[in-house]
Amino acid sequence: MSVLCLNNTLVSEYLNYVSQGGFDTKKVRNMLKYIQSFLVSQNQHQFFSDPAFIMQINNDPLLNMVDSCSEDELVKFTALKLQLVDKCDSVTFTQVNVVPILANSEKIDMTIGATFENATGKDKAIEHIKALLSDAKYINITDGYIEYDNNQWSENKNLLDTILPKKVIDITFIASNFTKKSELASLCSQWNIKTKIIGANIHDRYIETDKIKILLSSGLYHLSTNSQKDLTYMVKIK
Repeated sequence: MSVLCLNNTLVSEYLNYVSQGGFDTKKVRNMLKYIQSFLVSQNQHQFFSDPAFIMQINNDPLLNMVDSCSEDELVKFTALKLQLVDKCDSVTFTQVNVVPILANSEKIDMTIGATFENATGKDKAIEHIKALLSDAKYINITDGYIEYDNNQWSENKNLLDTILPKKVIDITFIASNFTKKSELASLCSQWNIKTKIIGANIHDRYIETDKIKILLSSGLYHLSTNSQKDLTYMVKIK
């Protein structure tokens, strides 16, 4: 599954970039910030001793070079303090194995999301999550306090009415005690609403589909534009 897409003009800019044609440098650099850049050391490959090659990669926003150093030193220069590997070594820094048979078991991955310090901008998060749920085959919502009190439930109900797709779909609420099935059923008769008791070791809030898993840093209520509390949401592709 593709992580993101580009509009027509950015597709043209990127094709010009990779073919070394004329392109808007600032626009392409800003676009490529959403693709993870990586660091290399001059002693990691023989190509890096070729001055012509060095000149070629100096304008590559994905690849940054430092002077010759060890792998331990190289990792310390990175922002995430991670090294992608295709073998397992006993080292002092964190490694993420990209070998297909092992990669699925890695806990560290790259996600996309946003942080809101107050209500400002949360409408964009709501629209994003609505779009993420629009083609779901099922939706699981985990929030132990989704009906904490009447005021909070009323806000959550309005939010669910906005983000949940109006189609035939199973929607499972994983909570301490969910008693609002009939109220939600009145919003869309096509929903098949189920409930499940939340596990004792679950604290975080999640919205999960067959394709993605969304982590909410606090309750669903704080995704609402009526909440001034901060909120971060992160989207992981399965």
